[in-house]
Amino acid sequence: GRRWTDRYPWYQGTSLALPRSADGLGAAQKGERVRGALAARGVALVGTRSLVAHPGEYNRVVGRVGSKLTALFALVARLIQRVLPLCGSEEEAVDVIADNLGGRRHYAPLIGRFFRGAAIRIRQQERSGSRYGVRWRGRRFGLTFEPNGDENHFEVALASMQSKYLRELHMELLNVYWQEEVPRPKRTAGYGRDGVRRVRAVTA
Repeated sequence: GRRWTDRYPWYQGTSLALPRSADGLGAAQKGERVRGALAARGVALVGTRSLVAHPGEYNRVVGRVGSKLTALFALVARLIQRVLPLCGSEEEAVDVIADNLGGRRHYAPLIGRFFRGAAIRIRQQERSGSRYGVRWRGRRFGLTFEPNGDENHFEVALASMQSKYLRELHMELLNVYWQEEVPRPKRTAGYGRDGVRRVRAVTA
């Protein structure tokens, strides 16, 4: 079927050479130091996965599930479901850790909705975090939502950095496109008032 990226002209006929804006920051050397530190502790990064929700797809999910928070959980659940088969045998212990979603504490109803037929064990639902044991389609995994997870968990920090990097790449393509379409447009990071200002500028 048609890819979501095919719907947007700023993704057509262009590409970005990678990595970008990293050479001067010593990224290669720092990466080697991180790899060495992980290896010394018996930890290895075996892969990463990201899910990019483009505007049309995101709006469709919001319309289907009824709220932005539920849509965000639906996308998180989809990513978990894609990653679980990559986590070794069904007997292997898997822990999924995520940042808290909008200050929510009670995730069991959402887990039940998007992991149909799952057995859910509530371990904690406090301000400090919400933790669950989940058995779904023969797979057991722990699922934790924790405020400031990127400050407390290395793997969450890595996921956060990768997501922000992907976002910046997409915004760069968007800015390049509109700089060619509209005389002297200002760049946008896509947040709040800045995004509203940019929409007004390109539709004026």
